[in-house]
Amino acid sequence: MAKFKIISEEAASDATNRVYKQILKVKHLRVVPNFFKTLANSPAVLEGTWTAYRKVSTRGAISEVLKEMIFVAISAARNCAYCEAAHLAFCRILKVDTETCKNLVSNVDAIRPERTRDIVKFGLKAGISPQRIVDADYNILKRHGIDDAGIIEIVAMSGFAMNAITIADALKLDVDKWD
Repeated sequence: MAKFKIISEEAASDATNRVYKQILKVKHLRVVPNFFKTLANSPAVLEGTWTAYRKVSTRGAISEVLKEMIFVAISAARNCAYCEAAHLAFCRILKVDTETCKNLVSNVDAIRPERTRDIVKFGLKAGISPQRIVDADYNILKRHGIDDAGIIEIVAMSGFAMNAITIADALKLDVDKWD
């Protein structure tokens, strides 16, 4: 059960509703996720978190699809039911196939193609144990044609995922009904 009030569109300020509309449009959603409706208790945190997520997840050299896949893998590894469900839903919206979605949660080594698998594995390592990243890890990405900007985007997405997981778990968010 949720520990904090969910700010509905009807109860939200005009500024919060502007953020909600951006979320719906950018993420191709019909409803605003509980994550953002809970953060709306602090409009500054809502806006800052949304701005960071939007810029890190939807822009740059690494596709939004790959970034959402990284988020799922980290969420599963950290046992964050809320983030796993939310970002699997985002993956489905972005047309990630059922087998890949399953593997993001239970068997990252089975992800294909190899480039996708290696990106997800690097992102997972960056999120869960960044101190264990070694030159060989960077070299794998470089062999796939990923430049410094792309590597930084992967690391930033991994860091954002870890931040969001902390927020979701600490605030005891209820998993959204995605269907």
